[in-house]
Amino acid sequence: MLKLVTVSNNKELNKFIQYPNKLYASDSLYSPAVFSEEHNLLTSSKYYYINYDYTFYLVYNDKKLVGRFGLIYPKSEVNKDLFFTRFDTVNDIEVSNFIFNHMVDFAKERKLKRVVGPIGFTGYDRRGILCDNFDKPTAYQNNYNYEYYCDYLSKFGFDKHKKLKTYFLELTDTLDPRLDKMESFILNKYKLRLEVPDSPSKGEEMYRQAFMLLNKVNFSFEQSIYYHEIDEKMAKLYAMYLSSSIKPEYIVGAYDENNNLVGFTSFVPDISQAMKKSNGHIGLFTSLRLADAMKGKGLVDMMGMIVDREYQNCGIDGVLFNHLRKTLLNNDVHMIYTHPVLEASFNRNILNGYEFIEQHEYAVYSIKLKYDED
Repeated sequence: MLKLVTVSNNKELNKFIQYPNKLYASDSLYSPAVFSEEHNLLTSSKYYYINYDYTFYLVYNDKKLVGRFGLIYPKSEVNKDLFFTRFDTVNDIEVSNFIFNHMVDFAKERKLKRVVGPIGFTGYDRRGILCDNFDKPTAYQNNYNYEYYCDYLSKFGFDKHKKLKTYFLELTDTLDPRLDKMESFILNKYKLRLEVPDSPSKGEEMYRQAFMLLNKVNFSFEQSIYYHEIDEKMAKLYAMYLSSSIKPEYIVGAYDENNNLVGFTSFVPDISQAMKKSNGHIGLFTSLRLADAMKGKGLVDMMGMIVDREYQNCGIDGVLFNHLRKTLLNNDVHMIYTHPVLEASFNRNILNGYEFIEQHEYAVYSIKLKYDED
């Protein structure tokens, strides 16, 4: 018999976080999340989000754990969608339908219009269902799931609300000198300056500013993908997590004359291989593997691109990419893995000097709810 358990204590939260590690234990392509970071995030977020609350669930078949999911829902009537996150289940349509029916019932109780997901807590969180190329590895920052997820969502009535793409960008060793001239021209034209943090604390502050900019913009590479506004405290928490895992030289921001951040991008060393053997826990040997991965050799993950509305379509994204490309090559990095982005929002014109390799398609699904009065 299927049963739903609301996560209400630390023991249940630990099971919630570790469930994917058991589900994908025999799959070499799965990359577990860092347990401590996930635990801190899921226990801290409730106190900081402005417009949303959330609840996590474990699904049991008798005494066997067979699934998990989380719901992110509006505190007021201003927002009309229910979001689901961290959805994982065994290959059993009865279990998936049990989960989806609870999502729909939960949304209807609150008179919400749609169920949408999977969506994380910010634009930097894992999002989307993997829809193709299940034989290719995913980056640490991206979701991984089995092929039956797409089938079960569709059979229940979910549609692909947004299609996303991930890419490998292979850097060529040849640097086009015209890109440096372009960079100087654009910075002078718009009276901007680039800044790379000289310490982890400065990188943390730049990330905090980036989250505030993302609240303001809710656009660029996150275009039309749901984004949950966060306040200053939550921005500081996320900034602390991200800056601790990124080399300061892999961060760059564009500032205007008034010292306002108007453009931002960053890359993080891919730690997927380092975390696999330890199921997300950091012990002595994992720390050694992480230390090696944090050198950022070979492969990095792109954490997104944010550009102020006033400066979009002005070449600022190209300037940021060009500046960091030189840094990556100097650090013997030749491959970039992108976060899932809308294909239409990814400006290929800025990427002279990169070879595009399409890697995966993801999808954010949605289902519109029907009421008796409809």
